Amino acid sequence: YQGQFNIYGERDGQGTMTWSNGDVYEGEFFNGTRHGQGTLTFANGSEYVGCWECNYMHGVGTRRFPNGDMYVGQYYDGQRQGQGRFYFANGDMYIGAWKDDYMHGAG
Repeated sequence: YQGQFNIYGERDGQGTMTWSNGDVYEGEFFNGTRHGQGTLTFANGSEYVGCWECNYMHGVGTRRFPNGDMYVGQYYDGQRQGQGRFYFANGDMYIGAWKDDYMHGAG
């Protein structure tokens, strides 16, 4: 970890965390957790850019997948939840509701 700490020695403020598996998070921390705006780049080439709360993707964000798919929309506790758009690499698109990380409804 490279970045700021609070008086308790926890990651707090702007920083960059690199894990042994190659994942890298750059963004805001609060009391030792990813919290606020940040970017998580996964070792497999996937990427999430958006809001975090207590180490979870939470709020509005964009997730790009290695195969070219992309999701833009709402997250709740790490799962796609609420309204979102999914762009498939083949050009297809789903716009609509999400529940528990799955498309929900007609779209």
